[in-house]
Amino acid sequence: MAFEGLSEKLNAAFKKLRGKGRLTEADVREGMREVRLALLEADVSYKVVKDFVAQVTDRCVGADVLDSLTPGQQIVKIVNEELTALMGGSNARLTFASKGPTIVMMVGLQGAGKTTNGAKLAATGYAVEPSGPLLDGVTSVTIRYTEGGKSVTASQAVTVIPKLVSIAVTTPPTKTAYRYGEAFSTAGMVVKATYTDGSTAAVTGYTTSPSTFTSLGSQSVTVKYTENGVSAAVTTPVTVSRAVISTVPSQSGSLTYTGSSLSPNWNNYNSAQLTLGGTTSATNAGTYAATFTPTSNYEWSDGTTAAKSVNWTIGKAAGSLSISPTSLTLDSSNPTGTINVTRAGNGTISAESSNTSVATVSVSGTKVTVSGVNQKSGSAVIAIKVSAGTNHNAPANKTCNVTAAFVRIYGVTWDGSSTTALTRTDDSALFADPVPAVGTGAGSSPFDNCLPWSGMTKVTDGNNTLVKIPKFWVKVTHSPFKVQIADQATDGFQVSPAHRDRGDGVGERDVVYIGRYECNSSYQSRTGQSPKVNTSLSSFRSGIKALGTGYYQADFALQLTLWYLYLVEFANWNGQTKIGRGNVDSGSVINTG
Repeated sequence: MAFEGLSEKLNAAFKKLRGKGRLTEADVREGMREVRLALLEADVSYKVVKDFVAQVTDRCVGADVLDSLTPGQQIVKIVNEELTALMGGSNARLTFASKGPTIVMMVGLQGAGKTTNGAKLAATGYAVEPSGPLLDGVTSVTIRYTEGGKSVTASQAVTVIPKLVSIAVTTPPTKTAYRYGEAFSTAGMVVKATYTDGSTAAVTGYTTSPSTFTSLGSQSVTVKYTENGVSAAVTTPVTVSRAVISTVPSQSGSLTYTGSSLSPNWNNYNSAQLTLGGTTSATNAGTYAATFTPTSNYEWSDGTTAAKSVNWTIGKAAGSLSISPTSLTLDSSNPTGTINVTRAGNGTISAESSNTSVATVSVSGTKVTVSGVNQKSGSAVIAIKVSAGTNHNAPANKTCNVTAAFVRIYGVTWDGSSTTALTRTDDSALFADPVPAVGTGAGSSPFDNCLPWSGMTKVTDGNNTLVKIPKFWVKVTHSPFKVQIADQATDGFQVSPAHRDRGDGVGERDVVYIGRYECNSSYQSRTGQSPKVNTSLSSFRSGIKALGTGYYQADFALQLTLWYLYLVEFANWNGQTKIGRGNVDSGSVINTG
């Protein structure tokens, strides 16, 4: 590399000189300064450089150079001649040392053939004694070279290293029993080498094969050792048994019924170690058994290799339930109704009525039939349930509200054969006679739970105690005479007289009121008060209206309404015999009902 740099710097210096038509002494000295620097950077001796530059400068400033038409070329020629003279102007033979090696320095540019020529010189023309492989105990060799009938020798001290002959496992490894897939351990193992001189030594750096055991049974591990290009091998015995599977696989996560085939994921399952069998996929919810069998190189921790059964499950999906309709009305035209049930899966459908005196239920397939009981009006709640099925859990219950709106008709008839008694008909035919409350005693009536009588309640309005009468419908026929009361509108029946539209802008009335007691001197209905007597109709009318809006004197329509209610309930023309005489003495208050 030093000579390559020198060549580049010399070319740079000569390029400057070749570019001039004529050279002055100053030009020459400037060029030589560059040459001097190049030689010194190439590690040429300072004295050699100084003498070389002085000699070239003396020649270059000569007349022949200065007069030359190509002074640059002439300077290159002078430098070349002086370099040649510096390296030696003629060939010289090699001088060999009388004893020991002869040292020859090869100098030249890269690629000039230094290595090739050096090899030729070193490889030929000499002999070594003793010839052939050096044996143990040899301490020196003799090198003999002959040229021109003259021989010279040189002695070279050598050390013969004993050659590896064999190795042996003198102490076996601590572990000699392995499981399939385990790695061989050299712990505790001692390997000794034997050499050509009979010596032995414990060695390290050996290799073993196989490093991991992939077969079962008794086998050997090969130990190989290499030293100075010589290799030796030995084996050591081991036994390999099945690898142990410590944990039986189990289902990973959970599965829920979808209608499609499902397969579980498994914890601790390795297909290289275990063969999966049994039931491995299913569609319906339930518990299934898969099997796991160790492959040929594995066994369970208990030492067995038989298949083990593992249960896995598919859980039931969430149940669902819907019904239609969610409310039913039963009446004379539709004494039964149907509820359609839609559910997921095959869970059993059941239904239950909250009021079996009004409505009962029956189930057939996905239909629930609701039936009214004895055309009794009222309400009931039908609870519809679905049990857990094959693949679905039980859903939340659904309910259907049932309203039984059967017309209840209560009647009496009179054929004139009896002086006062009437005969009960329709729904009241089986009713017993009421027991009225007389004085401070308690009374009872089978009509107390039937509309409109059940809706006749006491109401207090300021200083007035009134009785509320709910709307009802009535039918009166003749030949024979018959009065019927219905609890709701039905063909052939009319609203009671007191509840009809009277043309006063109020319209048909849902309820009307009547004083519970005969009015007192203040025209009020109050208990414990003497009734007002000896008063004209007009005074009664004005006094009652003065009580406020909505107060009226009882009229024929109200009286007729009360008579209908009385006749149907008590079935007798003679009210005194059934409910008492009432107030028969104007001077006192008689509580007879």
